[in-house]
Amino acid sequence: MCVDGICGKHTSFKQLFFSKFIEHHINVINNVESRFKPYLYIDPFGGPGHISCKDGYDGPVSSVRVGQLMIQYNMNYNIVVAEKNLTSAEKLKDALGQYCSNFTIKSDAMETIPSHDNYRFGMMYLDPPMTKDSFSLVEELMVQTSLMMPRLDLLLYIGANWIKRFRGNSNVEFSTFLEDFTNKVNKEFWVIKQQVGGNQYTFLAGTNYKGWAEWGKEYFYSTDDIRGKKIMFRLNYSEPERLFITTGMVQKGF
Repeated sequence: MCVDGICGKHTSFKQLFFSKFIEHHINVINNVESRFKPYLYIDPFGGPGHISCKDGYDGPVSSVRVGQLMIQYNMNYNIVVAEKNLTSAEKLKDALGQYCSNFTIKSDAMETIPSHDNYRFGMMYLDPPMTKDSFSLVEELMVQTSLMMPRLDLLLYIGANWIKRFRGNSNVEFSTFLEDFTNKVNKEFWVIKQQVGGNQYTFLAGTNYKGWAEWGKEYFYSTDDIRGKKIMFRLNYSEPERLFITTGMVQKGF
């Protein structure tokens, strides 16, 4: 998540993979989507429309990229975005308006979950700020969306090390193990991407569609696969925790 259009050093990684992934996702479900209602894209953490980053990325936020792809693929769609900052919301409205008309911008992230049409195909993408309040909100959004809209797939971008930092904090009301997100959310299949950076940024996707294949060339694996299990183990536990689990030894100072 970017603040005031300014982002960190891994934003290029994030935006490049997101663009590939959402296009991949559109191709996977495009054949069945036409027989149901329009493709629904939900983004509870919208952003300002355009972002400039330390690592060189200078381009649209995720929802605007989705709008571009919807036009490119000539798809029937709806885009629902939340952005609580009024200035950023206006910028987002202008950016989306350049490419598409079927969009709605909310001020509250929880309002992005439709109260009806629970058989829509599409994607909810969650790219939150790495804060305690945001993690609580993400967990609630994922749990509620998976129950209300079983055909809507979920894609989460998160820094696993940020979650670990809250472990042991009695004031935390969200899961501090990444694996607990997958256990609480009502999705049958999960895939995870190889992490990058010291904060272990990764993508985690949940679906009920068993035909959704792994994407090995992008290092995106099922959590039931040995490669996915290794990634999840590394991201789920800190280094001292992994040492204790695998050897029974306690790291000095832990």
